[in-house]
Amino acid sequence: MTRPALLSLEKDRKISQTVFKDFNLDLVFNEKLQAVLSHPCSQNELLARQRVFIELKRESVFEGVVACRSAIADLRREITLWQEARTQIEKLCLRVSVLELYLLACQSLCDLQGSGRLHEIAYYFQNKKDAKMREAITEAKSLLRYMSNTRIMRLDNQYVISKGDFEKTLFEEIRDCAEALNIAYSKKEYSTIYPDVYISNAFFALYKEQISKIENLIAPFTSVDFEEVLSYLPQLDFFIQIEEFGRRAEKKQLSRCIPIVSEARQFILKEMYDFTLLGNLGVEIVPNHTYFSEEEPFFFLVGANGGGKTTYLRAVGSNLILFLAGCPVFAQSCVGYPFAELRTHYPVDERFTNTGRLDDEKRRVDEMLNGDIGDVFFLFNETFSGTNEEKGYALAIEVVENLHHHKCFGLFVTHFHQVRETKYPVLNTVVKNDAHHRRTYKITYATPGGGSYAEDILIKYRLDKLSLAEKLNNSLEGQERLV
Repeated sequence: MTRPALLSLEKDRKISQTVFKDFNLDLVFNEKLQAVLSHPCSQNELLARQRVFIELKRESVFEGVVACRSAIADLRREITLWQEARTQIEKLCLRVSVLELYLLACQSLCDLQGSGRLHEIAYYFQNKKDAKMREAITEAKSLLRYMSNTRIMRLDNQYVISKGDFEKTLFEEIRDCAEALNIAYSKKEYSTIYPDVYISNAFFALYKEQISKIENLIAPFTSVDFEEVLSYLPQLDFFIQIEEFGRRAEKKQLSRCIPIVSEARQFILKEMYDFTLLGNLGVEIVPNHTYFSEEEPFFFLVGANGGGKTTYLRAVGSNLILFLAGCPVFAQSCVGYPFAELRTHYPVDERFTNTGRLDDEKRRVDEMLNGDIGDVFFLFNETFSGTNEEKGYALAIEVVENLHHHKCFGLFVTHFHQVRETKYPVLNTVVKNDAHHRRTYKITYATPGGGSYAEDILIKYRLDKLSLAEKLNNSLEGQERLV
């Protein structure tokens, strides 16, 4: 029976590390998580991972997965100590310990609850239970306990090794009494002291018969494949860390859901959140909707600066990455298609040696449009904004025409308000026009009229009609109080 995997990476699908930096995901997820998230899943793998995350919502399943991860981590640490052991007696003792922890790790895999791949792994390791290995370890540990009943002293520059039962020290008496009375006590941390070669040789001379028995007991298990168990450690880490991050986000009132996987190409989210803002204290994370479908796969996003355009773009991209990796997304609901890749074009540090900014942007855009792009999702942030508006707008339309020809999906954030007059759908930032003049960072599908964009700017700086009337009233009230 082939060993089942908890997840597998599809090497032919890859999202660039630059994309993670563009969305600040490199500040949210560690490198190991990014390594998994950077490989979008095809439909079968995506659905299999989603099933695991559905099971992890059950606390008993999640606790079992965490316990399994801990058992395998213990095994890995012990194997490292065993491989680094300096003397024969160390290697022997640690070898017995490694085999014991291997059995405990196998048992933890057997104990995994849940359906899908969790069940497959549990079933596979049922056949890994080895009664003979367990009996050998029990007997070997008994012999090691017998050997440990030894004291080593240094007298006149000589080591004296004696066997026998010894009286307990005062500390040991106090410790045993505390444990018997169920009283907690401070446990002192001890650093490991490695015996030198002379002591190791003395042990072998003293316990030659016992050591020979231990070596014979564990000899049949020299070919145990520890990697078979250790391979699950990074896989378990992925699911545990994504689930823990999601639970922390839910405590801060961010909705989380398992997306519906669609045969039709679309990416539609209701009440979507930019979860990368979770670490920003005092920032209100405002939900928005997405509308990408086969009928309208590509949008322009326009509006005043500071209206939430980049935040919206980041929310779309970061949630798409989670979806393509089979993870829950931060939205009330989601229906998505497993696109093959996600590509971004963001402004870069303007330090160019042989070319100007515009040439650099054109070069990077050309690279983005290379190859088969029909199943790629594109996100542009103020591309061509470094040149004059007429030329930048013309270049932007040229790019979008190319993407439209290939039926690509995507979003283009821009300040070129002329895009409202094109055939492409436009999203617009909205400012909540209330007494407190609070910006809602809401993105609407309705394309505003010619005056709305200017009004948005006026509201931002409190120069709109309502703001000016309020200022006038406040001024009049102040004058009355002075009189």
